[in-house]
Formats: sequence, C-alpha cells, structure tokens
Amino acid sequence: MQNWFKQTYGYHIPGWEKNFAEACGYSCGTAQNRAHYDMSVAGYEAAFRKWKGGKYLQYFKPKYVSAEGAKFFFGVQKDVLFIDEDIGGVQTPAELYHLVDQIIAPASDLTFRFLPGNERAA
Repeated sequence: MQNWFKQTYGYHIPGWEKNFAEACGYSCGTAQNRAHYDMSVAGYEAAFRKWKGGKYLQYFKPKYVSAEGAKFFFGVQKDVLFIDEDIGGVQTPAELYHLVDQIIAPASDLTFRFLPGNERAA
C-alpha cells in the first residue's frame, strides 16, 4: 500500500525501504500471541526475500514481546504516535480510523512540509 501510494503520487523518499522493513519488524512485535507472531514473521520474511533480491531483509528484525502482564504504551514518543489498536472496543480498521479521526487535529489545521521533489503529492 505504501509503495503504491508513493508511486501513484510521485513521492520520492530516500531510504523509505529500510524504514519500511524496520516498521514491519515492530508490527510483528505487536502480535497478540506467539502463533500470530510466528505467522506474521514467516510471511514478512518470505516477502522480503523476494522483494528487490532480499536487499532489505537485513533491516527486518522482529522481536516477540509477550503481552502477558505487559502494560501497553500509548502516546507520543520520539515523534511517533502510538495507539492501542483495540482502543475503544473497535472491531475493524474503519472503526479505528474513525476513532483516531476524532482525537487528532483535522488535516486542515495542520501545516505540512514536503521534502523537495514531493510537492506533487500536496
């Protein structure tokens, strides 16, 4: 999805592939149980091996974190917003996006700065 958006709207973001692989590793760490984690890791690893000759597999570093007894962090840390995807009892991604839309500022109230060469997406 991110690659489609980037290509469709002409974004040029140097190093996005490395960041994407790292984000996929973090995503695996949010699995609700070990079986889901193992399934996610296997899928990502297979995809990263095929994608661009496996060049970015080295940046995919998932780490399983047992949810048992863990406290979920949500808030802002190092310019990243963390939100529990089960917040408010949401059942679908659409419900989550709707809820998040209610708690963040409307896009019209935000100021966006684009990297040089990405103005077309504005």
